[in-house]
Amino acid sequence: MIFNLNNIVIHYITEEDFRDIAAANMNTVRIPVGYWIIDFDNQPGGDPEGWKVYAPVLVSFHAANGSQNGNDHSSPADPGNSHWSAYSENVENALDAVEWLAQRYSADDVALLGIGLLTEPEETSNEDVLKRYYYDAYGRIRLFSDCLLTVAPLLYQQGPYASDWANFIGFATNGTVIKFGNTKVEVNDDDDLRLYAQAQIDVFKLATGVWTYWT
Repeated sequence: MIFNLNNIVIHYITEEDFRDIAAANMNTVRIPVGYWIIDFDNQPGGDPEGWKVYAPVLVSFHAANGSQNGNDHSSPADPGNSHWSAYSENVENALDAVEWLAQRYSADDVALLGIGLLTEPEETSNEDVLKRYYYDAYGRIRLFSDCLLTVAPLLYQQGPYASDWANFIGFATNGTVIKFGNTKVEVNDDDDLRLYAQAQIDVFKLATGVWTYWT
């Protein structure tokens, strides 16, 4: 069977899907992209007059050149291994990519919530390189845009006392703490799942800043 990639691109996600998302009272959409987008998607940002804003979009930089974690979603050349932080050209490529995304969408597209600067970096990525990347990306994008920017600690450091990320994030958000959670719950009972989700929401509501999470 021969698949028509253009047909998949046109029909896989449509405006109707965004309409359904809004109808379900979900108010944010997270769209993952990889580093290769800047080579193959050279069209300008959408016409704001043509946008129908069903939910603000967070564009998530999911796959850095060289892979930040070796997992499938980061498109590693050799699965299980990551080389992103080992080569300065990989880091520079990531900076160029997130700056390009921000430039493309933030100037005129009313649906943009912000840019997720990197998804799930593993401990195989160098912490100092990662933090420098976040600082540099923040500096580049803030020259022309005030869109939301999110950062992710190394996965093993995502506990509250694992490193100094709390202070780092405080700087990057000008003091506003933004909680983005990624929730996976394996339960067979819908009532238990609802109770768990509500317990999380109740805790998040205690925060003084902005919060959101996806499942």
